Amino acid sequence: MLNKMIFLDKELESFFSKSDDPFKRITEINGTIYRNTANRVTKRFSIGERTFFLKYHGPIGYKEVLKNVLKFQLPTVSAKPEWRALEKVNSLGLDVPKPLAMCSRGLNPAKSESFIITESVEPNKSIEDVLDSDYFSGSHINEKRRFIRKVAKISKTLHEGGVNHRDLYLCHFLIEENLDSEKPIYLIDLHRAQIRKEVPNRWAIKDIGGLIHSAIGYGMTERDLYRFFEVYFNKPLRKFSKEENNFLKLSITRAFKMYMKPILNDIDISSERINSENSRYYKKTEENLRYIVKKDFAENFKNLISDIDLIMTKGEIIKKEAGHFIVACDFNGERIFIKKYQMKNFFHKFRKLASKTRARVAWESSHWLNSAGISTFEIIGIIERFNSISTTDSYLISRNIEGKRLEDMKFSLEESISLANKFNAFFKKLNWISFNHGDAKKQNFYVHNNSLIAFDLDSSKRRVFYKNRYLLKDKRRIIKSFKDNEVILNLLKIRMDSK
Repeated sequence: MLNKMIFLDKELESFFSKSDDPFKRITEINGTIYRNTANRVTKRFSIGERTFFLKYHGPIGYKEVLKNVLKFQLPTVSAKPEWRALEKVNSLGLDVPKPLAMCSRGLNPAKSESFIITESVEPNKSIEDVLDSDYFSGSHINEKRRFIRKVAKISKTLHEGGVNHRDLYLCHFLIEENLDSEKPIYLIDLHRAQIRKEVPNRWAIKDIGGLIHSAIGYGMTERDLYRFFEVYFNKPLRKFSKEENNFLKLSITRAFKMYMKPILNDIDISSERINSENSRYYKKTEENLRYIVKKDFAENFKNLISDIDLIMTKGEIIKKEAGHFIVACDFNGERIFIKKYQMKNFFHKFRKLASKTRARVAWESSHWLNSAGISTFEIIGIIERFNSISTTDSYLISRNIEGKRLEDMKFSLEESISLANKFNAFFKKLNWISFNHGDAKKQNFYVHNNSLIAFDLDSSKRRVFYKNRYLLKDKRRIIKSFKDNEVILNLLKIRMDSK
């Protein structure tokens, strides 16, 4: 039984009038399918020279309804919310695909079905597609900034108008194919949007966190974030960084947690889950040994594992202490570093029973820091030996670091200012991801291609509590390590406000 049919387009109305059952009619439409799941179909189709998008919502079943209810969420069971959201967002002066038809039948949310048809925005690209093409680098940097401001203005207007998107990612911002930043940006996929008189802070944070998350893998800079928030809050940097500090902290934290969740699952050496074919990593567990390695080094790694201790005895010793042993060696035509972490004594072993190995800490930390745009040494893989009680030894294998170690460099005044600015940005990015380095001193940093490169990450940690205290320790330590260079020392003190 049909409950509701709306046609705002005569051509579509005529098209559907040729069938008694509009739901049967949509199955007969040929087009390009963009999504096809158990209860959702998204299809692009044409009638004559006009192009449309069809979104079909089928029955979701009682199990899905119950699952959402137990999570205190309303399940998406109909095209009606998107229809209402498109009308609302359009009334705010934002550009959305024009809704042209909507049809629904059934009152039971577990068994109902519906569809919506909108005008297709042609030709178009998502902002995510443009970022994938690396278009915004180099000479197009000013266009990137204009798009950042436009996306911020759309987000601001959306939230001030009482709408939270719930899927606010860059792939849902469509721009014309010629990438003219003066042309409209269309916001799409509003099927989960919520409409209220006022958007609660937590939902605005979820939206903005999701938006930042979708930008993380594309070289998002500190200044990019500031440009976005200056428009979103309509306040200068100094003002919004103080007045909106909690919003900033929560949205950025959410963004990086979302970004890192699949990566952490992928690089988890202890997980029995098999990595997908698209994974960059290969992992294996054998008797009393497990390892994970980048796929481009996997074959060499297998040969390395069998003779790793012998290979280390023939390498160039970098450091040899009770807790760890570091060597540099040439292996299969490549310069690599091997760092072996050993248990010092019984008390050290007892203290480490419930802890991750330091190799694993460095492995995970490097991925966290890379997500925030911090360059680190490239870890190829890690190895852990274990027994029935705990891990015993662990190994961290990394590629040779290009560049110069800070402790071996001399700096002009201009280079000193640049270095101080790099450390200031480094600590701001650590703050984004709630991390501290743990051993921040100039001996643990390189400079290459004008980038600061961090290594020795086996003491790094994500700090849920007392983050500022640990960051302050890091700052004080890096400042102290430059006590022999008064210029850099004073520049760091000024920028970090650390006494």
